[in-house]
Amino acid sequence: MRKNNILYLLLLLIFSFLGCDNTNDRPVAINQSLGFAGELNITTDLETYKYLRDGFKYHLATPQEYLIPNEPFFRINFISMEGLKGSYLEYQTQVFVITESNKQEMTSLGFGIGQAKFDSLSALPGVSIHQFNNVWAKNQSVFYIFGTTPEAIRLYLKDHSDSIRNLIYTSELNNFGSRVGSNKHPLSKILAERFNIEMEFPKFTEIDIQKDSFYSLNWQEGDANCNILIGILGSEIEQPINKESILRLRNAQGKKHLQMDTIGVFYLGTSNLFDHKDTTYSINDHKGFKINGWWVIEGLFRGGPFTRYVVYHEPSKNWISLEGLVYFPNVDVRKDEGKSKSRYLRTLESIIHTLK
Repeated sequence: MRKNNILYLLLLLIFSFLGCDNTNDRPVAINQSLGFAGELNITTDLETYKYLRDGFKYHLATPQEYLIPNEPFFRINFISMEGLKGSYLEYQTQVFVITESNKQEMTSLGFGIGQAKFDSLSALPGVSIHQFNNVWAKNQSVFYIFGTTPEAIRLYLKDHSDSIRNLIYTSELNNFGSRVGSNKHPLSKILAERFNIEMEFPKFTEIDIQKDSFYSLNWQEGDANCNILIGILGSEIEQPINKESILRLRNAQGKKHLQMDTIGVFYLGTSNLFDHKDTTYSINDHKGFKINGWWVIEGLFRGGPFTRYVVYHEPSKNWISLEGLVYFPNVDVRKDEGKSKSRYLRTLESIIHTLK
């Protein structure tokens, strides 16, 4: 009798396993995601990738006008289905492209989101894009693009390039900042205690300026020198707040806090030859403005890209300026090691976007 009970329980477990929805077998994210900021990993069949490569290049990885020389918005890496295993599954930002012709080859990707979900999405008409978070790793965003043919997807990328790029860009900023930042950083504690401002900073950054409610955080990697500049501006700020007033504030802060010589002749300013790009912008619902530009030190033959945000921080009742700037002139290192100004600037932006 006891043997029959054991056999019955064993059969019950087997049928329960076979009958359950595959969503129960989805992986549990344990490790942190991998990869650098500014990288986009594409997985599909080789023929589809070849067909869409220029579409990804021109519509998602379009060159950034404020970087000199121009660099693509994303560095695109192709990872085949055969190569998509091990640590490649844990890359921070991934795009999977599924068509009618490669659906069978790509169906194993249902393991990440649940086979039932994969099947229902692949049956949708037209082209659609779907975002899933923390699939195989923490702070990871995975995008599934379903379409009937590569040509249909190419046209979709063309018609919706801005919205798709911004969707991926925003998820990258949030994921990377959460992955590398820590509220135990010395500057995190200063901002929280003095101004009721929450931000997280990586341990590889160090405070190098701390005066008059102005802070500079430095990060060096080889020939690259990167800074985050934070200014607590108080409730009073020059009105109206627009590109011109923000750039005047930037130059005033540079002259006061970022002198390059002992008498203040040289200081970090703003290039007059560059057509700065500005837009309204919000960081975690803190509304304000964003400017992409080119910093310069006249007479010292130095310059580089910057991205500057000026937002109103409701919890502290302060306007805050936050800027990431990069100095990285070594072109050969960029080519040989895959490093870029985009990568460094995007890393700084991700840190800035930890503002709460």
